[in-house]
Amino acid sequence: MDQSLVITSTVVAGLLLGLVVWQVFSTLRARFDGRRQTEYEELSQAAVAAQQQVATQLKELTDAVSEMNGRLAAVEGLLRDVS
Repeated sequence: MDQSLVITSTVVAGLLLGLVVWQVFSTLRARFDGRRQTEYEELSQAAVAAQQQVATQLKELTDAVSEMNGRLAAVEGLLRDVS
C-alpha cells in the first residue's frame, strides 16, 4: 500500500510541476506577444506619420510646379508678343 501511495504522490507532483511550468511559459509568451503588439503599433503610427508628411510635401511640390507652369506660360506669351 505504501508503494502505491508513493507512486501516486510522485505522479501527482509531476503533473502539478508540469502544470506550473506550462503556466509560467504561457505567461511569458503573453508578455512577449503584448510587447510585440506594442512595437507593431508604434511602427504603424510612425509609418502613418511618415506617409502624411510625404503627402504634405507632395502637395507643396505640386503647388510649386503649378505656379511655375503658370509663370512659364506668361513668359512664353510675353516672348510671343515681343517676337
